[in-house]
Amino acid sequence: VWNMDGGQAELFRIASSHPVHVQFSADGSRVLTVDDNGTVRVWRAGAGGSSIVFNALDYTPYCASFRSDARMVVAGTKEGAVLVWNVDTPQRPTVLRGSAWVRSASFTPDGMHIVTAHDDGTARVWSSGSDRATVLKVHRGLVERALYDARHGRIFTSGVGETTQVWSSDGSEAEAVVLKGRAGHITTIDFS
Repeated sequence: VWNMDGGQAELFRIASSHPVHVQFSADGSRVLTVDDNGTVRVWRAGAGGSSIVFNALDYTPYCASFRSDARMVVAGTKEGAVLVWNVDTPQRPTVLRGSAWVRSASFTPDGMHIVTAHDDGTARVWSSGSDRATVLKVHRGLVERALYDARHGRIFTSGVGETTQVWSSDGSEAEAVVLKGRAGHITTIDFS
């Protein structure tokens, strides 16, 4: 991790694997990583490389995200499960059962819901702490990213099909808004 003023870099060592996902907590005090072996870790920035390792049971996490207060972590797995941990109890995740490889998983800004994108062409909106989800049938192929827009209360999805689709927060299609991309598929979306 590089200091923005050009100062000394902080190094987080992950033994015998490579990071596939990295995210800072909103306050910058923690760094969340997922490596290519499916290990989820939270590092304290400036703590000399010590980390908390999260128990993923028999699942292989692919992506992960902090809740806005950094007290909870959600991870999507290659097996289709969604794992939710309290940072203080990293050995006991809550397991939400999905259907296919989870490409992205994130909390809504209020922490009340989790939004996930799956390989089977769906996105899901989970009530935080519940194994029930609203399923959005989104694309013909995999969905790379599902993201909640707090400002407008909508969900954006991207994936195979050269489009980004817009949904209302309750899972009904908000409007016939299709944002065309270039040929191929759109791998990520984000908001400023």
